Parts: sequence; structure tokens; C-alpha cells
Amino acid sequence: MKIMNLYGTDACTDCIIARRLLEKYNQSYVWVDVSVSPGFEGEIPRLVICDVSSTSVDNKLVIVSLNSIAKYLKECKW
Repeated sequence: MKIMNLYGTDACTDCIIARRLLEKYNQSYVWVDVSVSPGFEGEIPRLVICDVSSTSVDNKLVIVSLNSIAKYLKECKW
């Protein structure tokens, strides 16, 4: 099972498009609004995928930028 967290802001166009892409590919995700998180710099969407079925505690894939998120979704075999 994979848990996806999408980090971004409601004011970021790329973040909005990234959310729509996840919905288009029927992917469940948790939206994390970084505009309320202290220390955040910039408005680049980040998709963090944790594979909880893995034996590794730190098994995380971090995908930065809209183009990279779109590429991952198109190439991934669900």
C-alpha cells in the first residue's frame, strides 16, 4: 500500500494541476498546505510517496515539480 502526500499551496497553479493529475489517475492522496507550515520557502509541489508495505522505515520517494509528478503518474503501473 502506498500513502501519497502532496505538499503545496492553494495559490500555486502547478500545485492545483498536480492535484488534478492525481485525481485523473484515481490516486488517493493527502493534501498538505505548506502555506500554514513554518519554514516553507517557495511554491513547488512535492509528492512524497511512502510504501508502507516495505520493510524499510524510510522507504520514501520524493518527486519535485509538476513535470516530474506528471511523468511519474504516466509511467507508473498501478
